[in-house]
Amino acid sequence: MNSVASQSYSNQSIDQFNGEEEQRPHFSKPIDLVHLSRQTFGSKELENEVLGLFVSHSQQCLGRLKAAESNKEWQDILHTIKGSARAIGAWKTASLAENYEQKIEQLSADEKTTALNEVQREIKTTVSYIEGLI
Repeated sequence: MNSVASQSYSNQSIDQFNGEEEQRPHFSKPIDLVHLSRQTFGSKELENEVLGLFVSHSQQCLGRLKAAESNKEWQDILHTIKGSARAIGAWKTASLAENYEQKIEQLSADEKTTALNEVQREIKTTVSYIEGLI
């Protein structure tokens, strides 16, 4: 296999894959490289392109999230982050975004600040990992 996913096969056991879309395996790395390889048909060039798009798009989303004034804006941006993260197999990032997306209505201003900081930190971790791959 010519993709970054080949690096991750040795780190995962076969019983982690149960075929159910909603029960994702937990990985120690910020990105599920096997999932990414499947999404990009094993093409290293396409993997790099998709990862680069995630980097730039996630930074745009963070900027929009910082400026968001309504709960609806927060939900929409978090939903976008969740989808982008799932596309590349960044399950922890996706899960965090989904968690805040679902409970944004109940968050105080201080809790929104905490949410923003956590999402920002997780995206930074994911982006740093991506930069080591491409």
